[in-house]
Amino acid sequence: MKKYWMLALCLAPLMANAGNPLKDAVKANRSYQAEKQQINHRINKTKRSLKQVGDGTYVDDKVKQKVNQASSKYTHKINNAKKLTDPKQLKRKANNKIKQEKRKAVDKWLYED
Repeated sequence: MKKYWMLALCLAPLMANAGNPLKDAVKANRSYQAEKQQINHRINKTKRSLKQVGDGTYVDDKVKQKVNQASSKYTHKINNAKKLTDPKQLKRKANNKIKQEKRKAVDKWLYED
């Protein structure tokens, strides 16, 4: 009997902290996916840069990038005007809005404590 009492006392703090295992699992999955995405992005960016250095195109690509940044102000305005009437873009925008609302509902559920 004494052993069971000691076991219950040891497990009580662990059980008190585990409010809702489903919520904890969703939170952990979200943080895992975010960290995984950041790491993969850094790895891919490094691989791309190493490949460009090996090919000898690194400097040329950086110059092209700077030129594109300088002209992007006007290019973005033209592209945005085109996107306003594109049916595929309108569908994508609506789907993104629906997904965003779903995420907000899940966030509200997760942090309603």
